[in-house]
Amino acid sequence: GGDYVLLKDWNMASRNPYHTFDLLELRLAGCMLLKGYHNQVLTSADGLVEPRVAMNGALRHRDVVGEMAVAVGEVPDAPFCAWRRTLLQRTGRYALVIDELNFDADSDTMKARVEWEAIRSPRIIASGLAALTGEVGPQPGWLRVPALECQWTASPGEADVLEKRPGADAILFSPQEAGSWVETTFELAEPISGELYVDLHNYRDRGRLRLLIDGQAVGTIEHYAPLYERVRRLLGEVSLSPGEHSLRVEVTGKHADSEGLVMHLIGLTVRPEDSPMPPQSDYRLCSADALKTTNRGRILSMD
Repeated sequence: GGDYVLLKDWNMASRNPYHTFDLLELRLAGCMLLKGYHNQVLTSADGLVEPRVAMNGALRHRDVVGEMAVAVGEVPDAPFCAWRRTLLQRTGRYALVIDELNFDADSDTMKARVEWEAIRSPRIIASGLAALTGEVGPQPGWLRVPALECQWTASPGEADVLEKRPGADAILFSPQEAGSWVETTFELAEPISGELYVDLHNYRDRGRLRLLIDGQAVGTIEHYAPLYERVRRLLGEVSLSPGEHSLRVEVTGKHADSEGLVMHLIGLTVRPEDSPMPPQSDYRLCSADALKTTNRGRILSMD
């Protein structure tokens, strides 16, 4: 819940520019809006970048004044320029990002691309304006079963691969044939009844899933999506007693356009019957100027 900002400024010798003062996560009023390495500014001249890759960012200033948090960072050796970013976040209301570019090269084709990586695919409304639907975390009283924190067993397929992906808060299961499954257990101290949701990372190589709790089917999910998306899908109503329960996820087949049978599971969530619906999760992302705006799945580019 609440507001949260996670900044990263050290590249650790990887030859890519996505770690220098990157806005890894941004949450407003309990709603996660931005998450990933593409909340960045990328610059070029004549279609080229420099062979030298910026490795570090500097935190120049940070403070909290009343309900406003501020962080100022600088990447002095970004391609052909020094890049300074100022983030101002008003608790529960809005975030303001100011990017300043001081170019050190002379070119008629300087280009700056501001990228935003949203939790879900943005919808372009106009040039420089997009609608963002964030993800509201579990509210007080909700039950959450994070896949990453469970101990899983998988069907004995010789070439099947089951991995934990901490960076994605999920597990990744890559079976070779339909009918493969993964299974875990979870324990409840109190009974719970309410709406059952499954959280997934959909993509074009995903399979069709069937979920079972204590051996009873609770829903099927089409896991395929042409572009990457993080989703929460309602499965239906469920009533669970105190004690241990089993959860099995079966890969039953795949969409006609899917490239594989992969499963990328974040976990399960139960909203109790007496719990209110989560708060509003719709926001707007707009630039000060009407920049050319394109959408690549969750990544919004403004040039």
